[in-house]
Amino acid sequence: MLCSLSGTSPVEPVISTKSGHVFEKRLILQMLASNDNKCPITGEPLTPEDLVAVKAGPVAHPRPANATSLPGMLQVFQNEWDALMLETFTLKQQLDTARQELAHALYQHDAACRVIARLKRERDEALKSLASAQQSVAVEPMTPEAKIEIPDEVKQQFKEKSNELTQVRRRRKISETLTPAEQFQAFTMKGPFTHHKRTEPGILCLSVLGNTVASGGFDSDVVLFDLASKSVTASLTGHSGPISQVIMHPTEDVILSSSHDSTTRIWRPTSRGVYNTSSTLRTHSGKVVGSALHCTNEYLATASLDQSWALTNIATSKCVFKHNPTGPMPYKSIAFHPDGLILGTGLESNVVHLWDVLNQQNVASFTEHTGPITDLCFSENGFHLLTGSMDGTAKLWDLRKLSCLHTFTQEPGPENKLAPVNAVSYDHSGLYISIASNDLKVYHGKQFSLNSTFAHPAAVTDAIFGKDATFLLTSTMDNSLSVFSP
Repeated sequence: MLCSLSGTSPVEPVISTKSGHVFEKRLILQMLASNDNKCPITGEPLTPEDLVAVKAGPVAHPRPANATSLPGMLQVFQNEWDALMLETFTLKQQLDTARQELAHALYQHDAACRVIARLKRERDEALKSLASAQQSVAVEPMTPEAKIEIPDEVKQQFKEKSNELTQVRRRRKISETLTPAEQFQAFTMKGPFTHHKRTEPGILCLSVLGNTVASGGFDSDVVLFDLASKSVTASLTGHSGPISQVIMHPTEDVILSSSHDSTTRIWRPTSRGVYNTSSTLRTHSGKVVGSALHCTNEYLATASLDQSWALTNIATSKCVFKHNPTGPMPYKSIAFHPDGLILGTGLESNVVHLWDVLNQQNVASFTEHTGPITDLCFSENGFHLLTGSMDGTAKLWDLRKLSCLHTFTQEPGPENKLAPVNAVSYDHSGLYISIASNDLKVYHGKQFSLNSTFAHPAAVTDAIFGKDATFLLTSTMDNSLSVFSP
């Protein structure tokens, strides 16, 4: 007895009362449901009620060909054993992965609890200090240009720019023309070039855009130097104190400089090509120790020894926000996170603060340095922060875990003291790190291993990578600008 549809012995046979054909019950019911209750053999109307079950003994299906001999059965058993062992191995791997994920989650939870506890303790201490200060000293009124909160339209602009950059960063690939790690060994010094007044010691800061380098020195001047012609193209005078930071605007012909004379100047070229001061920002009452350009390229953040940081609109030269201190916060350095929503500040009190720019709240602090924070730099992907200190170390921080990933220690100098770190920087790809001290060291950004060391006759005050790390620029305390390239 064979099924009229499958041609095999049916397990549950039924017979049609109309045509007399035998079917497998499961198959004929499926066919009727999909064929409007018509017999698939004759095409006549046929309903499930027209099917009568046939009582038959159990059908013995023939064995497969590979199970009809002893070697074939051994092969079947071997295959089943292999499948069982493979499944067991996979389950063990999944178990190990689950254990690692659980351990990582517990570690993060513990770290978060520790950070929260420390922040609460710092908050309580700050509130106590504020209450004590209010009782003994009258609170000074806010300066006229200071704002209590960043305007909503500025916040919205920051959010939109952050979302835009986040999408671009996810698609960003490492440049094909990026200098290979081994090629740094072939870099040689071009120069040095001395274009600042030699009566004052040292170039303090650098900025590069294309072939033009802007440098700020102890002599209070900002000098523009053309790398192609190896000549000075402009000298910007007007400050009355050492230049702490100089920035070349990436989209406009604008130079931004901050100084220990408590001012920040915005320089624009005249019709004759001479740079003049278009605005002088007097936001702070103390030395301006650093400045940082926001990723919108429209706002400048400045930090001062007067224990405040401020945000200024470059186009209007108006301060849109000034953070007033709630405790002793003499700043030494400042930098924006690549997405523009986090601001990093380094203090003379050895602490690094991270600020939520939109809410102007201190969201994290790093306290492992034992000396003033001289410089800080965020990686382009936004996951890491590099800080340098007078304690002779540079530390790499993981912003996702709020922990120190690695400490770069400098070599001892005179009196067996560690040489202070004057500047730190990432290249745009995030694969290379430079640390400026008595010399310049280039490290691998992921393995943290030393790649190259570039000796200098005097302490290196600043160092930056050129495009795709094709060259390195350094400034030193002997008023020299040096270029390192293949």
